[in-house]
Amino acid sequence: MSGLRPAAVFIGVFALLEVAGAFLYLSGSLWPVMTATASVTGFLANATGVPATVAQAEIFMDMRILEINSECTGIYLYAAYIALLLASRRSWSHRIVGILAGVSALIVVNLFRLLLVVHISDKLPRAMPFLHDYLFQVLLVVAVLAVWGYWLHWSDPIEA
Repeated sequence: MSGLRPAAVFIGVFALLEVAGAFLYLSGSLWPVMTATASVTGFLANATGVPATVAQAEIFMDMRILEINSECTGIYLYAAYIALLLASRRSWSHRIVGILAGVSALIVVNLFRLLLVVHISDKLPRAMPFLHDYLFQVLLVVAVLAVWGYWLHWSDPIEA
């Protein structure tokens, strides 16, 4: 049974965080995160040569509009990462450091992904749906697993 404990903890924590995320979304509490994500992405777009204007959670570029929704904020990525950390047998101090450092790293990865979406939609608009809906989703899962793997390597396991 002890071998199933980490999987059960992961599933339980992830489900709880997903339900909490749904309540945040439905209550409108994610709106400030969505608008902040759009603002930072618009700033990065302009800084890297793609003219963009931001209005609330929308990024306007020439004839294209990118809408930043709850999935674009990375909240579900962070939930999966946090659930992986909490399911791992490590000290609480290492878990807290892992959450702070790992979520920060994943925020940077997600913003880089959004910047790529902006550039691809500007230069290769026909490729954007495939890259956004498939390739980038796989890369985000790989990023979560890579950050978690690095944290596992860095932190010391608790002896059973």
